[in-house]
Amino acid sequence: NFLDQVAEVADKDDTVVVYCASSDCQASPKAAKNLVNDGYENVYDYDRGLAGWKDADNEMA
Repeated sequence: NFLDQVAEVADKDDTVVVYCASSDCQASPKAAKNLVNDGYENVYDYDRGLAGWKDADNEMA
């Protein structure tokens, strides 16, 4: 499941950025909420989507 996958690569005090495949998707806000509810402290929803994330040369895990 999603939370198990995140737990494999991030600790609860790490910065976690979630994003959708496109800027009009609604999955990343839900994912961010689930992470916060699970105890992750530094969660951000990047609203420009995967393409925007890659265009900004950000790191991917």
